Amino acid sequence: MKTIKRKTSWNYFDKLTSFWRAQFIKPFLSDKKTFCDVGCGQQGSVLLSIADKIKEGYGFDFNVKIEGKVRKNITLSRKDFLLINKKFDVIICLAVLEHLPYPKECEKVLKKIFENLKPGGFFIMTTPDKKAKWLLEFLAYKIHILNKEEILDHKHYFDKKELFLFIKKAGFIDIKHRYFQLGLNNLVICKKKK
Repeated sequence: MKTIKRKTSWNYFDKLTSFWRAQFIKPFLSDKKTFCDVGCGQQGSVLLSIADKIKEGYGFDFNVKIEGKVRKNITLSRKDFLLINKKFDVIICLAVLEHLPYPKECEKVLKKIFENLKPGGFFIMTTPDKKAKWLLEFLAYKIHILNKEEILDHKHYFDKKELFLFIKKAGFIDIKHRYFQLGLNNLVICKKKK
């Protein structure tokens, strides 16, 4: 996975959107489950927010500020997720796919997620829909509500049909999709067959 260098200075709206995305993983929390956050950000904030509700959590992002154990059961790393050979019960990838070089890196990451997911495990991802592009750019460049660098770093926007093609190509069969944030974002939840 190629390094994504971006300067992150989130405002209130960015934090609210991140919190909103994190709500989708609540039904999958268990003190018996090992979580992986692909693209966990500088702080691994989603993993830290659920640390008391999971067995272990591992976050991977080239922008991680502090590597290693940041809590008893949470480890953050700058290592390339494509080089990780560990199995997880739940893998999350929240607002990451749109930042990866399209289409090859997107395909590689989704295939690696499938490989690293335990049978019966869940993959949860979010990514902006194609119809959100104009609005995100307007909010970032004109009104300055969103972080401009984050939006500039978007390489590709996906619609539901394209997402399904990529996810099925990675190996997933059991795929559920829904829109959120007024239909501007995609939520995808996949279960790996046992």
